[in-house]
Amino acid sequence: MAVVAVTAAQFAITYLPALQTVFATEAVPFLDGILIFAIGVALFAIVETEKQIRVAIRRKLNTH
Repeated sequence: MAVVAVTAAQFAITYLPALQTVFATEAVPFLDGILIFAIGVALFAIVETEKQIRVAIRRKLNTH
């Protein structure tokens, strides 16, 4: 729920004209937004893969 709330607030500050004025922000261009999202997904995948590798190594070491 916290991630959803923070994401919604970030989108509001970035894209709602009234909040753009208050916080002196501008909308992110569409292609830049896609790039930001893609990098986030890639980093998430890398971190999750690393965690799974650590868990597998720990299991292997504990069984011997």
